[in-house]
Amino acid sequence: MNAHGQHAVMIAGTGLSCALGDTPADAVDQLADGVDPVQVPMGTDGEHQCPLMAWRQHCPGQADGESESERLNRMIDNAVAQAIAPLRDQGIDLSDTAILVGSTSKDIGVTEAAYRADLAAGRLDAPPRYDSRHAGVLLSQLGYGTLASRIANRFRLDGLHWTFNTACASSANAMLYATRLIQAGVIRRALVVGIEFGNLLSLEGFSSLMLISPTTMRPFDRDRDGVVLGEGTGAMLLGRADELDPAPGYEGMRLLGGSTRGDSSSVTTSSQPGIRAVMCEALANAGLAPGDIGAIKVHGTSTPANDLVEGRALREVFGAGLPPFTTLKSAVGHTLGACGPIETILFFESLRRGWIPATSGFRKLDEDIGIAPLDRDLADPGGAIMLNFFGFGGSNTTLLVSREGVR
Repeated sequence: MNAHGQHAVMIAGTGLSCALGDTPADAVDQLADGVDPVQVPMGTDGEHQCPLMAWRQHCPGQADGESESERLNRMIDNAVAQAIAPLRDQGIDLSDTAILVGSTSKDIGVTEAAYRADLAAGRLDAPPRYDSRHAGVLLSQLGYGTLASRIANRFRLDGLHWTFNTACASSANAMLYATRLIQAGVIRRALVVGIEFGNLLSLEGFSSLMLISPTTMRPFDRDRDGVVLGEGTGAMLLGRADELDPAPGYEGMRLLGGSTRGDSSSVTTSSQPGIRAVMCEALANAGLAPGDIGAIKVHGTSTPANDLVEGRALREVFGAGLPPFTTLKSAVGHTLGACGPIETILFFESLRRGWIPATSGFRKLDEDIGIAPLDRDLADPGGAIMLNFFGFGGSNTTLLVSREGVR
């Protein structure tokens, strides 16, 4: 237990399926080789294609004859199987493992595809689903707990399960809640799964707010003009440090928790005071000072407003002692509700190899922000780690990780 009488929480397994690869190791191999920022692909006429058609260019591939439902299930199964394999291989009974799923869209993309097929086949008496041309149609096949229930049945996990839908902080909040439940002794271990699957509803929503870049992502850059959306699944098996062996390379890492706060200053964006507050509260809850932080994984969406307020809030909290920081969204696309585990796994897998990846796409300092992310890979500076995730509408979450013998 820690100094507060809480169980220490560790990462016992990880799994990943994203545009960079279908395992954490494969994905970080790509980062190590250097990656360009995700881009809206060019058409045959040499012009950039419509951003609404670009999402699938940065997604795990679709097998021949594979349906959208089968592709989604394959992505999920691949990540979850990797995460639980280390303990299953030891013969540990995981049946009481809790499941916490974070996603903004869940299986909406599957429902859209099924309805489009019904329309094309003339099955007008089919159960109503969703189509972008019929925004008021009932989403009869959508269930908030569907994905968590399927994971439970597929992998024989009978513990409690929850689904989080708090915009881009969805799976980060799932990580925070799982950590708190384990610390308090309510559960012994938890499988946290972030899932984001391509769909027109999300694409058109972001496009209507003019948040999608017509070309590429440039986080914190003076010329940034929006996101390119990504797709993927990340899974993390968390448990009590006194009961489990850590995932390889994660020895000594402990999830301390953090903070989540609602920022009601806007119906869309987070504010500078709101972001500052959640970082300060996370540090206080973990018993850390700003000087204890060795590196930061920022949210870094490449949108004008978000990068500006996050950058200014970082300057307020850390002042002249601001640690090196980076964002991973430009390498995999913005995976929305799945970015908690996906970005955490990518960041930690890089640390395991002794370095922090540069921010792909950053070139020019924005004087209004006044700080710049890493523009080249950096040797691991040690210290605790801060992870920021800020959701649409002001659902802000900061997570903190310590490393025994380093902090």
